[in-house]
Amino acid sequence: MTSTEYLETLRQELSHPATSGCRRKTTAAISISWRGGRYSEVGVERFVNGPLEGAWCDDAVGACGCAHAEQRLIAAHLANVVAGHARPEALDIACTLAPCVSCANLILLMREPLIITRVFYLRSYHDNRGIALLRRGGMHVEAI
Repeated sequence: MTSTEYLETLRQELSHPATSGCRRKTTAAISISWRGGRYSEVGVERFVNGPLEGAWCDDAVGACGCAHAEQRLIAAHLANVVAGHARPEALDIACTLAPCVSCANLILLMREPLIITRVFYLRSYHDNRGIALLRRGGMHVEAI
């Protein structure tokens, strides 16, 4: 698969409607595992935002208690590695919205244990601080 085909695959994966328990907005993040510079569709996993067990969702800005799609993605991958169900391998993250600052911090913190290599996004977030933080941290970030 060429890099152009890979980016088109990411766009198509993110364009499918997602179901989320969040009343404010629905966002999605997908992870793509790849080895040795070769892209693999086998490793595509999809995550959406939404409330965790015992959490709440409120329509008010800043009052939503939902976990972000990127947070769910990283938690799931880390849990699999810790439990011994998976081993770390090169991982790209693609999101419907550019990561917020909190998610950008988490991506940078988990980049080594999970081997997160690149972050792609379809649409900009309402501020670009997350993108700036990722780039300052040496992460490849690209709009698709």
